[in-house]
Amino acid sequence: MGSDRALAWAALLLGGVGTFLYRITPVFDPDAFWHLHTGRHIAATRSVPSVDVFSHTAAGRRWDFVDWLADLLLYAAHRLDGLRGLILFTALLGGLGVAITVARMLRRAPPAVALALTPLVMGVGVFRVTPRPQTFTFALFSATLLLLDRPGGAWLVPPLLALWQNLHSSAPLGLAALVAHGLGRVLVARRDGTPLDLRGALGPVALGALALLAAVHPIDRLRAGFGHMVDPSLMALITEWQPMYRMPVATPVNLALEGLVALALVALAHRPTRARLDPAAALIALGATVLAVRAMRFVPLAAIAVAPVAALGLAALLGSARRTRLAAAAAVVALGLGTVAAQRKPVGFGLLPGMFLEGAARWVDAHQPRGRLLNDFNDGGYLMFTLGPRHPVFSDGRSWALYDPAFLRDALQPDLGRLDRLIARYDLGLAVVNTDARLGWFQSRPGWSLVYFDDRAFVALRDELNPHLAPYAYRALRPASWSDDLPRWRADPALAALAWTESARAVADAPRDSLPWVLRAAAAAAVGRDAEADAAALRALALRPDGVPANRAVLLRCAERRDRPCVCRHAAWVLARAPQNLFTRTLSQRFGCPP
Repeated sequence: MGSDRALAWAALLLGGVGTFLYRITPVFDPDAFWHLHTGRHIAATRSVPSVDVFSHTAAGRRWDFVDWLADLLLYAAHRLDGLRGLILFTALLGGLGVAITVARMLRRAPPAVALALTPLVMGVGVFRVTPRPQTFTFALFSATLLLLDRPGGAWLVPPLLALWQNLHSSAPLGLAALVAHGLGRVLVARRDGTPLDLRGALGPVALGALALLAAVHPIDRLRAGFGHMVDPSLMALITEWQPMYRMPVATPVNLALEGLVALALVALAHRPTRARLDPAAALIALGATVLAVRAMRFVPLAAIAVAPVAALGLAALLGSARRTRLAAAAAVVALGLGTVAAQRKPVGFGLLPGMFLEGAARWVDAHQPRGRLLNDFNDGGYLMFTLGPRHPVFSDGRSWALYDPAFLRDALQPDLGRLDRLIARYDLGLAVVNTDARLGWFQSRPGWSLVYFDDRAFVALRDELNPHLAPYAYRALRPASWSDDLPRWRADPALAALAWTESARAVADAPRDSLPWVLRAAAAAAVGRDAEADAAALRALALRPDGVPANRAVLLRCAERRDRPCVCRHAAWVLARAPQNLFTRTLSQRFGCPP
């Protein structure tokens, strides 16, 4: 008896405290910031917005999706202790959701079974535990199901739904659980031949439906809750809305959920277990699994719903032959630990390195360029929060709850063919976007200037709107074509001197990014500073060993020294990742490197 109690506590601590500690990791979810910005707006204005005031492309448009209370609480955590407070609060919510699920498993299965399954539940649950209102849903959904497990607990669910409806628009899932619970009571009464308590089956459902109206803008919130999964073409462009079956089968989270579902099927197939299985729990598990198959964002909810049924399945396997028992236990533990390990992120606070365009945002905040902003979809929230109302965003993670679907398709697929049309249609004058092929496009476009760049993002301005920032324009440095420019620099000492000066500014602006050091190495070579060129190239490679520009910079320095093994080594590395790179292929052939 004492050992069972110890195992039960071990399972609860592993699920709750383990998840809490595991999720103390730098912020990596772009949507966290538009929620923080909304919370800040609500706190400042003491009102919940019903139209868009954060973008210039949908300004004044009706906005139904406002998880006002969750946004306010997330902002309060951030206001209290910055990103550390936000991360700790988020980790606490995640730990609470997993701990409640473990408690539900302990009500149905032996503690050893719950302990074995806990890493699997953690692995599926934590991958969506980020600073956003959806994380409240994991704890609230777990608490709802725990209440439904208890006699008379269904009557306590409606007040919880009223809170939930103001935290996140997924509160109708709680009502669906109440409906499943009522249907389960009907099935139990028919199975056991006992009188049906109609009041106990339907009363909580009726109160739960009324609870969904206890919210700010209740009809709008219901519309948001039921209207999310409406455009398959857009769902295909946003990862969290993609169907689970479109993701690779061997994805760790998919494997973990598949393992839980397999154990739940064992419970259904095992006659003694099936006889005592709660029909409501089985219905809720089935419904949550269907949602998860349709959209990845529901996978944690499926784990929460399926885990107690899966615990019964694992208990049935552990009661079978010794070989089967050992294999089942080992497979479950290994799968759970593997899923947790596969999602490991750095421990600590702040922002996940390289995830957000911090340098570009700092430059814009410091210099305040003029012009309507163009940004990438995933960066809108961060720019919204860091730059504030002076620079309304082009698009952000509020997706089709706010933006027109046709516009979203353009925003989610930012290719060169759309840029001319977008600039003309929205009168854009400031681009803060990912460092990709668009960098060269903007720098070569008449009337635009590149003023900042790093590994993550660049800033380009319309000249006519920003004459006061003309001194910051890069005239000699072209990050997208530096290797082609090197011969021109060497042939023109004045141009080489300008490139050398501009490279010093680029490095000063972004000293921890590789690309400015690549340009510094090229400019140093152009002015005959070979030692500084070597040092800059090696610095670029040290900052980003997996960067193609950095390896090309070192490759060029090797070629200058006539170091054939070094040339061939770096040329092979670059061509394996960029086989169409003509500069590298030419050098490789010149030095007789093997194909």
